[in-house]
Amino acid sequence: MKNRERKMSAGVIFQQMVVIFLLILVGYVLFKWKILAFSCSADLSALVVQLCSPALIIVSALEGCHNLKHDQVIWGFVLVGGLYLLLILLGLVIPGLLRSPGCQFQQYNMMTVFGNTGFIGIPVVMAVLGADAMVYVTIFNIYFNLLIYTYGIYLVNKDGGKEQQKLSPQIFLNVGNVSNVIAILIFLLKPEVPMIAQETVNYVGDATVFLSMVIVGGFLAKAPLREIFSEKRIYVFVLARQIIVPILLTVALKPWVTDPMMLGACMLMVAMPVGNMPLLMAEQAGVDGKILSKGIIVTTLGSMVTVPLVALFMS
Repeated sequence: MKNRERKMSAGVIFQQMVVIFLLILVGYVLFKWKILAFSCSADLSALVVQLCSPALIIVSALEGCHNLKHDQVIWGFVLVGGLYLLLILLGLVIPGLLRSPGCQFQQYNMMTVFGNTGFIGIPVVMAVLGADAMVYVTIFNIYFNLLIYTYGIYLVNKDGGKEQQKLSPQIFLNVGNVSNVIAILIFLLKPEVPMIAQETVNYVGDATVFLSMVIVGGFLAKAPLREIFSEKRIYVFVLARQIIVPILLTVALKPWVTDPMMLGACMLMVAMPVGNMPLLMAEQAGVDGKILSKGIIVTTLGSMVTVPLVALFMS
């Protein structure tokens, strides 16, 4: 089946989320049974972030670039930019509706804005919509990286960390941003790349899904699950952020966004669970990240149901 022939299907997405859950379970067992040491989690994360995920983004661009027009890329930047602006506004509204205490307000704010557009977003969109949709995933991650190192730093500092984070131009010069820029250039220029090079990058990129889910499983394996699931506000957050917001956005955008691939990819990305970058930044700044860690786990497990629900509504 060609990529452009793929359609948004709740059944397909549910199957993919079950696969992701099983891969997370594999990671959980590997760490819980001490086949993998918790100390290697950082190395696996570095491997995914620095090599495998960038390779998947680039090879997806190579596979999907010939079916895209330049105006789709431009409108993708406009749409995703608007969505992130809305998420920033919702980041001020949702914590207030949850009546989050002062020390938790900024963390719920970050949880609202920064979804898991990488570890989970990339494999889900790739599996459901194919390589053509990866341009929108790439655009999401460009905005994500831009905002996490600006607005994210602002929120962490506002949360009263012991170590105030500083904004520096050097933080934007990372492998993730470079691979995103390369992918956009590939979508725009449509270069011919030798098959040997493309296959090599493809094999490296294929490791992204499994390794990413193993990392998430390791995070679950060392988490105090009973304490995590006792946080009642997070369940309301899941309902608001992962179900109501994507569905309302779909209703609002459907008359205006005529490309089903663009709409489907963007709404899937909006429906993703909480990303892990806010927690990493909070820990680096000396901020108590318990709410963030609880949010990551509950929303990730909840996404096994919420993402197919959103897809069912869209289809």
